[in-house]
Amino acid sequence: MDVREPKGVNSGIVQGQILHRIKATSREGVALSPLDFVVGKPIEIFSRTYHVLGCDAFTRGFVWKEFGVELGPELAFPEERDPPPPREAFPSAPSITAASAPLSYAGQETNKTKKDADAVAKKMHQSWGLKESEHLKESAGRQFLELDRNVLRFFATAQPPAGSDDTTGDTGLRTFIFHYFLADDTVEVLEVMGRNSGREPFPKLLRRQKLPKHGSYGVGIRPASEDTLRKRSDNTYHWSELRVGDVVNVFGRELTLRDCDEHTRGWYEERLGLTAADFSAMPPPPGPPSVPRMPPPPNLSGIGSEEDSLQSCFHLVPKPQKTVDFNEWALNQGQVMRFTASFSDSTGEKPEFGNPSKPLDRALVVSYFLEDHSVSVYEPPVKNSGLPGGVFMKRRPVKKNGDKDGPWLRARDFYVGATLELSGRAVTLNAADEWTLAVMESKPSEFPKSDSAKVIAGARSVVGASGKDATDALRAAAAAEDGKLCGGGGFALSFESFVAVMLACPGIESGGGDFFDAQSLLTLWRSLPKVAFDPAATRAPKLATEAELNGEYVRIKDLLEAVGVL
Repeated sequence: MDVREPKGVNSGIVQGQILHRIKATSREGVALSPLDFVVGKPIEIFSRTYHVLGCDAFTRGFVWKEFGVELGPELAFPEERDPPPPREAFPSAPSITAASAPLSYAGQETNKTKKDADAVAKKMHQSWGLKESEHLKESAGRQFLELDRNVLRFFATAQPPAGSDDTTGDTGLRTFIFHYFLADDTVEVLEVMGRNSGREPFPKLLRRQKLPKHGSYGVGIRPASEDTLRKRSDNTYHWSELRVGDVVNVFGRELTLRDCDEHTRGWYEERLGLTAADFSAMPPPPGPPSVPRMPPPPNLSGIGSEEDSLQSCFHLVPKPQKTVDFNEWALNQGQVMRFTASFSDSTGEKPEFGNPSKPLDRALVVSYFLEDHSVSVYEPPVKNSGLPGGVFMKRRPVKKNGDKDGPWLRARDFYVGATLELSGRAVTLNAADEWTLAVMESKPSEFPKSDSAKVIAGARSVVGASGKDATDALRAAAAAEDGKLCGGGGFALSFESFVAVMLACPGIESGGGDFFDAQSLLTLWRSLPKVAFDPAATRAPKLATEAELNGEYVRIKDLLEAVGVL
């Protein structure tokens, strides 16, 4: 068995488990059993006598089922007040039962202020023969027991002292939380620190204590007479005197009470009969003017990535950034899209020898790494070119169009015919390797210019919109290109002839350029079936060169059917 005493708030004694779980015995050394516990009779456990007043329903059922004994009815808890104290002696603590007449002002509904409550309590204590100082101590004890953990909370602001450099923005207001503890009429003031306030965080403006009014406080410790105790009690702030909008002097710092919480409003409504209108919140003070956030400076040092450099602007101690998405890296590890490229002029003018603003064509290899979205540019060395060649731009992420605030270049921005700004130079992608074209065609949603169905549908719409003019132009261009191949008669087109035929369509000038750019033409070419060139079918088979014999060709009939001419 074990014995426990329920814990009471502010009981002043140690409560809880009195006897830990153990086999208890009687004075004769016999182990105690459930039959030894009888409602209405005392029982002695280790020289301490307990009065059994009742039990729960399970215990009654268990004793009746196991032993056939019916326990008596429950008894009421004894009501007994403490005996009256001797004359001129401090009374003992209150008993466990409530007194017939409350002694604290907190329980008096008719007492509206502390002075009225103290007057009633003073008359009651005088009838007991107590001095006024003892009455004050007794009243404080009763107040603590009844109002402990009851706190009123106000929200306040204060201006810095005159001549002080302690300001916050243009207003200089500082915010505080004003706590009033009803248990002992003490006050605590906490300051609310904002982010980046520039002030050292201090726990409290005023530690918990009674707050005197208008500087009516003394210095030093000396014996206090009854008159001094009464004056001190009257010259401190009391909860009945506090209102929203009042100014409270906290040892020279004037705090304006601007608002309070719901518990505080309810307390005043219950005790003083005030309404919510009496505690309406004051308008918030004007805040500091908004300071525009300056954009981060560009990373011109060339040291480290842009993400790492930006951390110095966002944090005092830079944090390491996640370099790459692991899932994306694992899926695309080792996959590189490669293009051949050359420098281009935004005006479309051709490069000129000896003019630095219009340099000659230089072959470049642009590589895009799918695993981390980085780009590198390599220039193959050319003998006697006067240029060293090698790495033109090291592998790194690149912003689109060179805009420092713009998005990063992604795989969808790379296609044949695209013009990109890499390392401050405009670069045009001229061709791509077979693997790159296959990857682009396998992802039509990301590379719409490599979607053969969409490209063919677009070409048909452009040709259909131009009508007979486009049909005649395509037929004439196909016949002219066929004549260039061994005198004609083969009815086949090489890639160069295929491009010339498609560019002859008049729909390009009327808005068909989106369907006849370099990447779209390349996709259309790859979608057509390829045939071998037969020189015997031409008018002059002896004119066929080795390059023509080894090239790829498409039939003119297949091309015209694809674009909707036949």
